[in-house]
Amino acid sequence: MKKTTPLLALLALACACQGGIDIAHLTGNQEDARDLYERGRSYWKSRTPQGLRASLEVFEAAVEADAEMAEAHAGVADAAALLALYGLEPPQEMLPKALRSARTALDLDAELASAHASLGLALYLYQRDFGAAEESFQQAILLDPSYVPARQWYAMMLIAQGSYRQAADQFRDSLQFEPDSLLTQVKLGSVTAALGDAEQARRHFQAAGRIAPRSSLLLRETALMHLRRGELPEALEIARQARDTAPEDPANLALFGHLLARRGQAEQARDIVAQLRSMNDEGYLPPTDLAQVLAGLGDVDQAFAELERALEQDDPSIVYLGFKPTYHPLRSDPRFTRLLARIGLPASTGRIPQN
Repeated sequence: MKKTTPLLALLALACACQGGIDIAHLTGNQEDARDLYERGRSYWKSRTPQGLRASLEVFEAAVEADAEMAEAHAGVADAAALLALYGLEPPQEMLPKALRSARTALDLDAELASAHASLGLALYLYQRDFGAAEESFQQAILLDPSYVPARQWYAMMLIAQGSYRQAADQFRDSLQFEPDSLLTQVKLGSVTAALGDAEQARRHFQAAGRIAPRSSLLLRETALMHLRRGELPEALEIARQARDTAPEDPANLALFGHLLARRGQAEQARDIVAQLRSMNDEGYLPPTDLAQVLAGLGDVDQAFAELERALEQDDPSIVYLGFKPTYHPLRSDPRFTRLLARIGLPASTGRIPQN
């Protein structure tokens, strides 16, 4: 007969404290590892702070219930990696956990596509081993062509490397299996904007808007498209909407602060810097967020100091240094090229490829 574990009781309390998550089903007899895993995936797919934190707890409960369940270990890896990538938890704690859990999942089941994808994600975000990560993503896709996260993460790594057309191909392929994916439509908009095709980018953003019209991710990436085109008033207004939609997200604050600075509103931008530093004092804040506002202000030395701190703290967002237009004011500085090299990226990363 199964019995309730102490971890499961703690899990119910933890989820209840986070708010907005129905945990009633976790307080009864639904203790089976498979059930916990499926519920963990449901939380994880929300991509919200509450959902990601809850998913890590649930996946770990599934591992406790059945330590031989490879999918549960892969779930732990995915939750830990995204908590680090989204700046919700310190990457020096989360990324090693992601790498260990992915490898454990593969030890248990070498044919599990999700485990190969989990390993690829950890390899490129944490160890910045892009070659090994590519092998993992390709193996995941070979084992299960319909496993969308493998294609999405592979595409995001290709974006980090400046391989925009190949990234767009991966995103388009993933739409065959998940046509209503907000993330895929938004990122297709972002990468086609980086390729200079604003019309195509708008079509993808419009498709994303039909899925989730008030998504702060959609608003943020739309603002970045306008920034790439030099349309600063439009970019600032949309970034303001993203900030208002999810003011607790430091990525929204960072973009808003950057654009305030670029529009000559330096005092307001410095207020954003102070706000971000306060968030850093209270908990973890990705140094890359601060660096983007400082870059907009022209505080080049301070911006590079934050990027150095990002490397020291394993901030996974550093891999997108060449892609994000918020770092453009730093490109003429020789330190930028040297930093790309230390990350493992070519100096050309971020420049629009020619036909």
